[in-house]
Amino acid sequence: MAKTYFLHQDIDNWYVNKNVYYLLWFNPSLWTVIFDDENIYLIFDARYYWKIQKIPKARFKKFFWNKMKIKNILLDIDLEIKIDSLLRWKDLVIEENLPLYMYKKLKEIKPKDLEITYNIFNEKRIIKSTEELNKIKKAISIVNKVYKELFDARETLIWIKEIEVRKIINRSILRNGWDDESFPSIVAFWKNSAIPHHESWNTVIWNWPLLIDMWVVYQWYCSDFTRTFWIWEKNEQFDDFNKILKIVKNAHLLWKNFVKEWITWKELDKCVRDYIKSFWYWKYFTHTTGHWIGLQNHEEPWISERKWDLKLKKWMLFTIEPWIYLPWKFWVRWENIIIM
Repeated sequence: MAKTYFLHQDIDNWYVNKNVYYLLWFNPSLWTVIFDDENIYLIFDARYYWKIQKIPKARFKKFFWNKMKIKNILLDIDLEIKIDSLLRWKDLVIEENLPLYMYKKLKEIKPKDLEITYNIFNEKRIIKSTEELNKIKKAISIVNKVYKELFDARETLIWIKEIEVRKIINRSILRNGWDDESFPSIVAFWKNSAIPHHESWNTVIWNWPLLIDMWVVYQWYCSDFTRTFWIWEKNEQFDDFNKILKIVKNAHLLWKNFVKEWITWKELDKCVRDYIKSFWYWKYFTHTTGHWIGLQNHEEPWISERKWDLKLKKWMLFTIEPWIYLPWKFWVRWENIIIM
């Protein structure tokens, strides 16, 4: 039997699932997509009627089978009846993030077991198109420019609060052409930098390391960038910090030697991890080496020592972000995006 794939976006969960934007290049708040090897049904709220009429049908050829027939169906009170007619006598595959209430409705329509998958388009989304790459490159250029402005003026950050630095970052990104934050920027001073995803607050910046973790969205595509640098005058920890920073930065730069087509993601993680282990900091590198990025700032797969025997291919795009995490004093991380 032919399989029918069911994707649904709940209005309270719209920020998580970006598959409909990947398909259509706009992001409605409520949608359902149903497709098999013959048809694709785009089910939307009537408010989006004018928008879906303008979607070029040729765009779907690179996502689906060429013989596919496209039908637009407006969302109305008969949605369950239409779903029933579409799914009858076919195996059903649904995405893992399907809301519970919709899952129960589908179980009523199809009482047998449903196949559940995670991100039907994951394999396609890890290879970027030229259009996607151009948008991400623009997001990268914006965040790089913002960081340079911030670093060059770092002496002006002394005696102000973390939250005020975050406001400086936001204003600078807006001025340089951003669309939005994909995640709240992290400004973490001294021991706060050793708190994962620290929320910037009223800590005053003075004579210790400062961690800046910034994300920028440009036309829905994300960048991801982290630096840790010293603020102000030297103290008894300055030499230790510089030693660790050099190790982390050199571990990051190993990508120039090891990022090659057909190396596995696990092998790439190992080369970075082994370098840090050689300096006896192995137990302080407690994270994956990197992650994929695109419509969301963290996407699978991960560059990890635990799994992912799949190999790098042309036009993949991911972060390399080694770190050394000293929970009693600071966290040093160096992160850039790499394009194959």
